[in-house]
Amino acid sequence: AIPATAASDEADAVHLWTRALELDPTHRMSRLNLALHIHSRGDFDEAMAHWDVMLDAFPQDPEVLYNAAVTIAYRGLVQPAADMCGRRRPRRLASAEYPRGTPRRR
Repeated sequence: AIPATAASDEADAVHLWTRALELDPTHRMSRLNLALHIHSRGDFDEAMAHWDVMLDAFPQDPEVLYNAAVTIAYRGLVQPAADMCGRRRPRRLASAEYPRGTPRRR
């Protein structure tokens, strides 16, 4: 997936990351890169679902905690993001307790 990303071929990169996850749902780098890409295109709900999976598998991973917190903050949920940085993980990132469709803040 890395050469496709370097060549700016996002569709190929997404396909390769998705295929890698079909073969091994625990593949850390594929899920991390896919979640980052999904976040970058502004689909925070889908990105948060990937962060939930990552946090279940890697609950103390600083890279996962940080990036999950960034996605939460982009949804305007500052306190849960701050809690995440303090390693107090909310129950479920993609759960109904967080509002859906919060516009991205600039």
